[in-house]
Amino acid sequence: MKNNTNKFLLIAVILLLLVNIALVLYMVLDKSKGNDHGRMGGKAAFEKFEKEMGMSATQKAEYDSLRTMHFDAIRPVFDSIRANRRALYKMIWDKELNDSLITVYSAKIAEGQTQADKMTINHFRRTRNLFEGDMLKKYDKFLNKMFFWKRPNHDKSNNKKNDDD
Repeated sequence: MKNNTNKFLLIAVILLLLVNIALVLYMVLDKSKGNDHGRMGGKAAFEKFEKEMGMSATQKAEYDSLRTMHFDAIRPVFDSIRANRRALYKMIWDKELNDSLITVYSAKIAEGQTQADKMTINHFRRTRNLFEGDMLKKYDKFLNKMFFWKRPNHDKSNNKKNDDD
C-alpha cells in the first residue's frame, strides 16, 4: 500500500514540475512577443483608436504627429518623476529618517505629476480639435470610456459627460 502511495506522489510531483516548466516557458516566450496585456501598447492602442474613429488619412497623420510630440515632451517629465520616486524610496534603507528630505522628494513628485497631467489634458484638447460633428461625439465617447471606465461601485454622476451624450 505504501508503495502505491509513493508512486502516486512521485507521478503528482512530476506532473506539477512539468506544468510549472510549461508555464515558465509560456511566460518567457509570451513576453518576447511584446507585452500587450492589461494596458495596450502604443501601436495597438493607436490602431484600435483609428479603427473605432474611422479617421481619414490626414487625420491619422495629424493625430500621429500630435501623439509623437506629446510623448517626446512628456517622457522627460516621467523620467524625472521616476528618478525622484527612486530617490525617495531608497531612503527606506537610510539609518535615520529625514522628514524634510521626504517632503522635498514628495513635492517634486507631485509637481512632476501635475505637469504631466496638464500636458496630457492639453494633448487631448489639441487632438479633440481634429474632429467635428459625429466624429467629435465619437472622440468624446472614446475619451469618456478611457477615463471613466466602470469600476465596481463607481458613481456615474462623477463623470463630466455621460455615455449618452
